[in-house]
Amino acid sequence: MFGRSLDEAVQDTRASERRALPETEEGQWEIVRSSAQDDAHQIDGVVEYFNRRSCYRIASRILGRRGYCVRLAYHDYYCTDFEQSAEQSVRWLTSLTLLAPEDVGPQ
Repeated sequence: MFGRSLDEAVQDTRASERRALPETEEGQWEIVRSSAQDDAHQIDGVVEYFNRRSCYRIASRILGRRGYCVRLAYHDYYCTDFEQSAEQSVRWLTSLTLLAPEDVGPQ
């Protein structure tokens, strides 16, 4: 994580994510839902972005712990039903895991 705290790394990742939201000719991006569980040693956060006029939804999950941070983004390019899209993305988002080298053991 290059000398940054876990919280700083996650904040930087989220800021980059917001800057990288795809530009569309219609509508604006909004954060529809955001949740996070964190403590001094681990972070698990999900943010759901939605552009209603473009029918475009992005759900992003970040896991961070022990100096490591990973991100998974689920894109629904034709989201006509937000709740149905959210249900479909759950299995992808919850499949993300983060194992530190010490969790795996010697290779």
